Amino acid sequence: MNLKIIAIIVILINVIACMAMMLDKSYAVKNKWRLSESFLLSFSFIGGGVGLMIGMIVFRQKLSKLKFRIIAPLGTCLYTAAFLYFMWIEKIAWL
Repeated sequence: MNLKIIAIIVILINVIACMAMMLDKSYAVKNKWRLSESFLLSFSFIGGGVGLMIGMIVFRQKLSKLKFRIIAPLGTCLYTAAFLYFMWIEKIAWL
């Protein structure tokens, strides 16, 4: 798969993750139905961990939850390691 396409997909996932944190914060302020924690954390395992962490910091959402402070960076590291491994397996030299 073309690296440009992969980069666009990962950027879109990160933007969606950040927007999900914004949406959850707006629902929290209005005391409305909220997005589930597992839904939000799943973004870190599909490539949107950076967007999720940016959303956590910018919107001050879920910062007090230890689960989010550990799993979001861990998921991002695991996704990145898996991505680099598969890139190495395919012998695509992009570094």
